[in-house]
Amino acid sequence: PPPRTGGDSPTSVASMPLGGSRGAGRGAPPRPSSVTGVPPSKKKAEPPKQLCGVGLLFSREKAEGGGGSVWVVRKVIAGSPAGECGLVQLGDVLKSVDTNSVGKMESMFEISKCLLGAEGTTTTLSFDRKGEAYSVPLLRSNTFIGSEGNNNANKPIETQEETMEV
Repeated sequence: PPPRTGGDSPTSVASMPLGGSRGAGRGAPPRPSSVTGVPPSKKKAEPPKQLCGVGLLFSREKAEGGGGSVWVVRKVIAGSPAGECGLVQLGDVLKSVDTNSVGKMESMFEISKCLLGAEGTTTTLSFDRKGEAYSVPLLRSNTFIGSEGNNNANKPIETQEETMEV
């Protein structure tokens, strides 16, 4: 069959009025759109910020007394936001990230969706240490990642191990 010219099809780009809107009548100035190849805004989009953590290594462990499992701090990276604040210690149990309880979260993927964020943003972590609850606000950063940084940093979150530095 001969190639279509596009003029007869109601959904073809060729049949749309200049400016990409079917409602723009004759004589209306063309509006920039992706159809005409001109972006709708001259403002340049900023690249997405890199996801950052706070410098903690967690592992999923059985809770004392056999009541499920908990996320336990296994490492505090020196020079990280968590290391610099000096409050978080090995063995502390993570209870929540901001307003998100982690008690029912079964994978590091779920935890990391809460913990990781844009560099320079703050996240508040709530912990339990031997029955005493405390919370600490931490500024997300990647400046601490170096020789002892996140071993999972270059892996997609879905494939990262259940013990992860964030």
